[in-house]
Amino acid sequence: YHTFVGDYSSNGKFEDSLSPEFGGGIGFWFSPYFGVSAQFLRSESTGFSEYVTGDYGFGYGEIMYKENGTPYRKMKTEWWDVSASLKLNVSRFIMGYEGYRGKRNKNQFILNLGGGCLYHLGYDQQQGTGYEWTGHVELQYSRFFDKEKKFSLDLKAQGMFCQTNFDGIIIKPDGSKWWDFNTGFSIGFTYYIKKR
Repeated sequence: YHTFVGDYSSNGKFEDSLSPEFGGGIGFWFSPYFGVSAQFLRSESTGFSEYVTGDYGFGYGEIMYKENGTPYRKMKTEWWDVSASLKLNVSRFIMGYEGYRGKRNKNQFILNLGGGCLYHLGYDQQQGTGYEWTGHVELQYSRFFDKEKKFSLDLKAQGMFCQTNFDGIIIKPDGSKWWDFNTGFSIGFTYYIKKR
């Protein structure tokens, strides 16, 4: 699950910015410390837009009003993202490699840093192509359950950063430009094919 933080996120309730996210990926460890991975994500981002006509800014539904009288609507965009990341095993950097079938380091922290390309499904906005560059930052906690470390349960705190026009807002009325992003947590598992 993640929350979308965009230009008008403060217009409505936090729970209206939450969305489920699903993904999968493959990777390769060059050493016990460094690796690479590629992943595919499929999700949506929900929030709010101050564009109240048509579907510009991915707005939809009835018009609501802020306390100062500014009109806004809910927004939603469905998307997929493909990315590649560098993986750094933080636990082994600090505690050292435990060796094959070693009993230590059954709890490991892995930092993933990378970039990708996102596509908005059903894109019909007035400008743009529906494609966005994305940046990915993830801190992964992996709990291994066997000596060979073939299987782990993973928890991730993650952020996906996008261009500021992700929600159709290129420049705010005050002239500022900020990145939009999805941030949240995920739970999953990893199966290791080889020794590492």
